[in-house]
Amino acid sequence: MPISSSIGIALFGGDDELTADELVVEADIAMYDAKEAGKDRYAVYERTDGRRELRSIRGNWNERLRTAVEDDRFVLHAQPIMPICSNGTPTFELLLRLPDDHGDLIPPGTFLYNAERFGLIEQIDRWVLRQAVGHLSASHAAGTDLMLAVNVSGKTMGDLGLGAYVAALLAEHAVQPQRLVIEITETAAVPGSRPSTTSSTSSSTTSRSTVSSSATSAPRRPTSSSSKPSFRSPRA
Repeated sequence: MPISSSIGIALFGGDDELTADELVVEADIAMYDAKEAGKDRYAVYERTDGRRELRSIRGNWNERLRTAVEDDRFVLHAQPIMPICSNGTPTFELLLRLPDDHGDLIPPGTFLYNAERFGLIEQIDRWVLRQAVGHLSASHAAGTDLMLAVNVSGKTMGDLGLGAYVAALLAEHAVQPQRLVIEITETAAVPGSRPSTTSSTSSSTTSRSTVSSSATSAPRRPTSSSSKPSFRSPRA
């Protein structure tokens, strides 16, 4: 299986007034420059005014997403999936949203791209899976059986421990496996795309540097089994 590596480099010296987090963000931006230039190469971060603004935006998203994960601030909404030919089990797709400081909901296309870049996407995906299985268990106890579909990233789908994690959740809540549908995000199915919709089926001798790298192998095609009233996720 061919493997390519994309490397981002951020240089710094004694006169640079940067925090460690800012330096890592710079290296991360350069790494994605390398990926977007064709992968299997390196890129060096350039400190232009536009790039400083981008670094600030990325750093703010990093802090916001980490806080959302730690404080359980995400919200799930349910979108119905309507059958064409028959009246089967009520099926819903769970949509992840993030409330902003004013209570307005931020769509996933705005923040999931950053979650992948900051290494938070697997935590978010597992949070969604826990919520989905919890809702399935609660609805069954109330006398209504549903099917729920959730979207996970390609990185999560490639986690060798995902199957055991999901199996343990289903067993813990006594939920039938066929009631949970796992879909892969479009960013994994279509290389180079940004999160928005889903598809079923990161010198000089007097400088030091921070390096961010990403190794990419050929994507595995996941299998998909095959639905939302509005769920507001309970706090942990």
